[in-house]
Amino acid sequence: MNKNILQVIVENHGQLNASSLARLANEYPNAPVCIKWAKAPREIKKAKEAFNLVNAVRDDETGDYTREVFVCADNYEKICECLTGALGVEI
Repeated sequence: MNKNILQVIVENHGQLNASSLARLANEYPNAPVCIKWAKAPREIKKAKEAFNLVNAVRDDETGDYTREVFVCADNYEKICECLTGALGVEI
Protein backbone atom coordinates (compact mmCIF):
# COMPACT_ATOMS: atom_id res chain seq x y z
CA MET A 1 0.00 0.00 0.00
CA ASN A 2 1.30 3.45 -0.91
CA LYS A 3 1.48 5.65 2.16
CA ASN A 4 0.26 9.20 2.11
CA ILE A 5 3.23 11.59 1.87
CA LEU A 6 2.12 13.21 5.13
CA GLN A 7 2.38 9.84 6.89
CA VAL A 8 5.86 9.39 5.42
CA ILE A 9 6.89 12.81 6.75
CA VAL A 10 5.68 11.94 10.24
CA GLU A 11 7.41 8.55 10.20
CA ASN A 12 10.67 10.31 9.25
CA HIS A 13 10.24 13.02 11.91
CA GLY A 14 9.99 15.76 9.28
CA GLN A 15 13.11 14.76 7.31
CA LEU A 16 12.74 14.60 3.53
CA ASN A 17 14.87 12.47 1.24
CA ALA A 18 14.98 13.06 -2.51
CA SER A 19 11.96 10.89 -3.30
CA SER A 20 9.78 12.25 -0.49
CA LEU A 21 10.66 15.83 -1.49
CA ALA A 22 9.65 15.00 -5.07
CA ARG A 23 6.33 13.56 -3.85
CA LEU A 24 5.69 16.54 -1.58
CA ALA A 25 6.48 18.95 -4.42
CA ASN A 26 4.03 17.11 -6.65
CA GLU A 27 1.19 16.68 -4.12
CA TYR A 28 1.63 19.83 -1.99
CA PRO A 29 3.76 22.24 -4.07
CA ASN A 30 3.19 25.19 -1.72
CA ALA A 31 4.14 23.37 1.48
CA PRO A 32 7.05 25.18 3.17
CA VAL A 33 10.27 23.24 3.76
CA CYS A 34 13.68 24.21 5.06
CA ILE A 35 16.82 23.55 3.04
CA LYS A 36 20.06 23.26 5.01
CA TRP A 37 23.00 23.93 2.69
CA ALA A 38 26.63 23.01 3.30
CA LYS A 39 27.84 26.59 2.70
CA ALA A 40 24.90 28.94 2.22
CA PRO A 41 22.47 29.86 5.02
CA ARG A 42 19.30 27.85 5.50
CA GLU A 43 16.37 28.77 3.32
CA ILE A 44 12.65 28.22 3.69
CA LYS A 45 11.04 27.58 0.31
CA LYS A 46 7.86 26.12 -1.08
CA ALA A 47 8.27 22.40 -1.76
CA LYS A 48 8.17 22.79 -5.56
CA GLU A 49 10.76 25.61 -5.46
CA ALA A 50 12.92 23.63 -3.06
CA PHE A 51 12.83 20.55 -5.30
CA ASN A 52 13.89 22.60 -8.33
CA LEU A 53 16.54 24.53 -6.40
CA VAL A 54 18.13 21.43 -4.84
CA ASN A 55 18.39 19.82 -8.26
CA ALA A 56 19.80 22.99 -9.85
CA VAL A 57 22.45 23.49 -7.17
CA ARG A 58 23.49 19.85 -7.41
CA ASP A 59 24.25 20.41 -11.09
CA ASP A 60 25.99 23.81 -10.85
CA GLU A 61 29.57 24.72 -10.10
CA THR A 62 29.18 26.65 -6.82
CA GLY A 63 30.57 23.78 -4.78
CA ASP A 64 27.57 23.93 -2.45
CA TYR A 65 25.29 20.99 -1.77
CA THR A 66 22.22 20.09 0.26
CA ARG A 67 22.89 18.73 3.71
CA GLU A 68 19.24 18.11 4.52
CA VAL A 69 15.69 19.16 3.71
CA PHE A 70 13.01 19.05 6.36
CA VAL A 71 9.59 20.29 7.41
CA CYS A 72 9.87 22.99 10.09
CA ALA A 73 8.63 22.10 13.57
CA ASP A 74 5.45 24.18 13.51
CA ASN A 75 4.34 22.65 10.21
CA TYR A 76 5.36 19.17 11.36
CA GLU A 77 3.13 19.59 14.42
CA LYS A 78 0.22 20.68 12.21
CA ILE A 79 0.68 17.60 10.03
CA CYS A 80 0.65 15.41 13.15
CA GLU A 81 -2.55 17.11 14.36
CA CYS A 82 -4.24 16.63 10.99
CA LEU A 83 -3.34 12.95 10.80
CA THR A 84 -4.46 12.36 14.36
CA GLY A 85 -7.77 14.14 13.81
CA ALA A 86 -8.61 13.05 10.27
CA LEU A 87 -7.33 9.50 10.24
CA GLY A 88 -7.42 8.65 13.92
CA VAL A 89 -3.73 7.77 13.72
CA GLU A 90 -1.82 7.63 17.00
CA ILE A 91 1.40 9.62 16.72
